Amino acid sequence: MIMGTFVMEAAQQKAYTTIIRVPKQEAAYTYFILEASEGFCFYSTIDESLGEGYRDIELVTPIKFKQDIDLLLAKLGTQYKVEIIDEYAR
Repeated sequence: MIMGTFVMEAAQQKAYTTIIRVPKQEAAYTYFILEASEGFCFYSTIDESLGEGYRDIELVTPIKFKQDIDLLLAKLGTQYKVEIIDEYAR
């Protein structure tokens, strides 16, 4: 199981968290791209953003995939506004 393997790997190594903000109308596409990039990260919507015109999304990835996530977010940023709200290692 790929997701189970990812969760086990994430537990065994440092994870990197990135919180992004995307326009509400682009959220579904963002989720689609994240799902298609299976194994790079898992994500969740931050509840406080649900009533706003944007979605804040928390991405958690093993450190070894941080550069890949950064490239993916940069690519999405050429199509619509992707704002990095916070980043930290855990």
